[in-house]
Amino acid sequence: MGATQEITVRIRYEKQLPALVLGTDPVQIRYAADPLAHTVAAMAARSRGARALAEDMSLAAQASIDKLIERHVRPEQFKGRRRKPYGYRRSVIYL
Repeated sequence: MGATQEITVRIRYEKQLPALVLGTDPVQIRYAADPLAHTVAAMAARSRGARALAEDMSLAAQASIDKLIERHVRPEQFKGRRRKPYGYRRSVIYL
């Protein structure tokens, strides 16, 4: 049975990226090569006992992540969004 009046529904969800299982799996985040490379280099340096290099690579990874966020997220925050006025009805034309 359908609704008798219009109802606005807001759906909130969390998007999860697929798990990386193989070395050939694509990373589905654009321009994520630098942050991933710095993070992997930090992990490799830490496992070899080079703590100073690992700290430098961790800082570089964090800087790359911050640049990635600034590049993609922050410009979206300043876009103007206007709500549809009350009583707005979209006319549907059936042919």
